[in-house]
Order: sequence, then structure tokens, then C-alpha cells
Amino acid sequence: MDLFIQDSRILDRTEPAHRLAVLSCGMALHHALNSLASDGRHTTVTRLPDAADPRHLATVRVGADIPIEAGAVRHLRTTTLRHTDRRPELSTPVDADKLRSIAAAAGSEGAMLRLLRPRQVLDLASAAGRAQNAEAEETVWAGFLGFAAWATGDVSGALETFTQAVAGLHAAGNFVDELSATVVLSDLWLAAGRPDQARRLCAQALASAEAYGSPVRRAAAALHVALSEMDIEAEDLEGAASHLGAAAPDDRPMTESSHRWFVAKGLLAWARGDAEGAVQLLNQAEQLHRPGFFPDVRPIAALRARVWIEQGRLPEAADWARERGVAVTDDARYLREFDHLTLVRLLVAQHRARPDRDLIAHAAQLLDRLLEAAEASGRTGSVREIRRQQTLVREAQGLRPYAREPSARMAESLSGRELDVLRLLDSELTGPQIARELFVSHNTVRTHTKHVFTKLGVTNRRAAVLRAREYGLI
Repeated sequence: MDLFIQDSRILDRTEPAHRLAVLSCGMALHHALNSLASDGRHTTVTRLPDAADPRHLATVRVGADIPIEAGAVRHLRTTTLRHTDRRPELSTPVDADKLRSIAAAAGSEGAMLRLLRPRQVLDLASAAGRAQNAEAEETVWAGFLGFAAWATGDVSGALETFTQAVAGLHAAGNFVDELSATVVLSDLWLAAGRPDQARRLCAQALASAEAYGSPVRRAAAALHVALSEMDIEAEDLEGAASHLGAAAPDDRPMTESSHRWFVAKGLLAWARGDAEGAVQLLNQAEQLHRPGFFPDVRPIAALRARVWIEQGRLPEAADWARERGVAVTDDARYLREFDHLTLVRLLVAQHRARPDRDLIAHAAQLLDRLLEAAEASGRTGSVREIRRQQTLVREAQGLRPYAREPSARMAESLSGRELDVLRLLDSELTGPQIARELFVSHNTVRTHTKHVFTKLGVTNRRAAVLRAREYGLI
């Protein structure tokens, strides 16, 4: 019989040394030994039998029958009373003989138990508090404040505080958490409408992770997954597949973000035209998803509904909307924004199949509320998608475009990567320098540039910049 510590039960952020996890496993081992002893079985325990695998905590070999002792039965009966969490202190002092007995029991298991008097406990706590690095504490709080700001839609505030948190992790030498936090920071830059900055951060972090090697392979896998999603958005499907292949299944982190590999794989399948495969992968992602500190700004169920809408499976998408409780009369809230934009897609598709003027008018009003909130919070990424949806809704209504509509229509025709290239065309950078800025080849930049020229109806860089400024694209 072998005892292993389970990776998914380890809380790396709150208990990086894993001492409490090991302690809990030790208690489980002791319960097993008590149970076997009360059943009259002799046991031999080998602790840490495999030096190459620190997760393998013990091997128990069960031998011949032995007489059942009363003490073994008594220990078994106390199993349900034992736990490792903090218990309330009693005002009655513990008898000295009992304390010595507890210390002796610990010693018999190869452990040392040091008994502290109340004053010694206070002194130890005070010393530990002084030993804590104040900068590290500020880093933790900056991270939490960043999450809080993100959840309310304040992307600018979240970027400021979370950038401080990542810098604090770097200064403290906490390399693994720094790499993991970089993925979160890149998500914030995407929300701010800066995919170029998000890609730069992830690419630089990935280069550092690959140089560091296997100790950070799971953080590297998370970076590969983040970059794959950016490649899908930029229509670089080969690049996305390469990143997902590099994030091998064994390397996917057993953390809050372990589901993202399946989400990215599903998005890639969808981009390749395999809608059914995309739905299956999103179902797997949903099974793996666990709520955590990260705001769930892109619910998996809403992604799946978008695939259904594109497939024409409108009844399934309508069921999603009812179960999710989203309606066109809702107030604009950032944590529901992705749901609301998905709902608008559904309403447009339903209107095309069976016109309903009142419903599509409510959809237009919802988009107006979403746009106002997104512009007020500086979420450029959200603004772009909302304007694209406004174009579709007004076309469904048979209305003439807004005065600003050319920019929305242009934004809809240009891919995310083409918009990145267009923005950098309005600079002093040469073609090769733009390629290095976006971490792509020069030939890829040339291809995107040609697409930009064609879609804007121009033939040179200067004209493209002027047309983009005219329509508010840059």
C-alpha cells in the first residue's frame, strides 16, 4: 500500500512549503496503521521510499497476523475526533504527564515535538511577524486589489496594481508565481485592447521559463496556452497549434487555470470549422473549471452558446440564456458582459429567423449601456466587440449606420492582428521592427499589411494611416 500526496490538493499560493498537506497525509497514514492494527495485522512502514519522487510519502507492507491490543482499538475509535485545523483553546491547563506522553508519541514516529508555553508562543509569533517581508505582503495585497478592480471592470486600475504585484514577485525571487501572474497580466492587457503588449509579456516570460527548465514547466505550459489563444484571435492557427502542442497534457497545471488548455483547443477547433469538436472540448473544460480568485469574465457556457449560435442551434443557445438568467433589460455589469454580448448574438440570429422588432430594439439599448460602461472604464477590447455587435443589430433593424459606423464596420472587417499591424504602421518602425515588436516573421507582417491595404481601400502605408485616423481606428 502506497501513500502519495495529490497535486490537486496542494495550495501553492497559501502554503508553498506544503507542510500542512504533508501533515494531513501523515495523519491519514496513522489512521491506516491504527485500522490495520485493530484488525490484528502487522505493518512495516518505509517513509519517502523513492528519493526521485517527493510525492511518494510512504509504502506500507502488511505482514502476518498479530494479537489485537486494546490500545489499537482505542486509537481506532478516536479517528473521527482527530483533525489538523485550529481548535479553540481550553482554559484548563493540559496535564504535564499528558504533554510528555504526546511528545514521546511523536518521537516514536521519528518526529520532534517542541512544547511551547503561552509566552513562548507569543514571542514566536512576534518574531515570525517581524521576519515577514513587508514588500511581499504588499505584493499579495496588490494582487488581490488587482483582482477586485478587474471584477468591477476597472481594467486600468487592475493593470496598475497587478503590474506592481508582478514586479513584487520578481523582486522577491518568486519566479514560478511571477510567471503564472504574467498570464493574468496579459489577460488584463487584452481587456484593455492591447494584444501586442499581452503577447510581448507572455513571449518574454516564456523565454525565461524555457531557459529555467523543468522546475517551471507548468508555468511555461500556461504561457503557451495564453499565446495560443492570442494566435487564434490573430488567425495564426498553425502558431496556436504549435503552442498547444508544447503545453503537453502532463504539463498542464492542476490549478484554477487547468481548464484553459481545453478552452484554447476548443477555440482552435472552432476556428478550423470543427464546431462539434469545439463543443466537446468546451464540455471538458467546463468539467475541469474550478472557481478561484480570477474573475470569470469569459464563461465557458457562453463560449459554447456562441458555437451553437453559429451552428444554427438556436434552441440550445436559448436554453443557455434561460439557465444563465441573462436578459436584454439587465443593467451593464462587467462580470456579465460576455454573457450579454453572447445574448445579443442570439437575438440577432433569432431575429433573422423570425423578426421581432421590439426584442431587437431592446438588444440595441443593452449594447448602448454596455458601450457606455466599457468606454468609462477604458476597456478598449470590449468597446471594439460592442461596436461590432452594434453594426449587426442596426443592420438587423434595417437602420442607417451611426455617424461613427464606418469605424465599427472597419473594425469588424479587420482581424485583431491586422489592427495591431495598422497601429504600428502609424509609427517610425520599419517592417522588420514591427515583426519583432509583434513576435512574428517579417513575411507575416507583409501579409497582414496587404490585407489592411485591401480592406481600407488604399495602396500605401501613409494612406492606410490617414484612412484609419479618419475612421477612428487609431
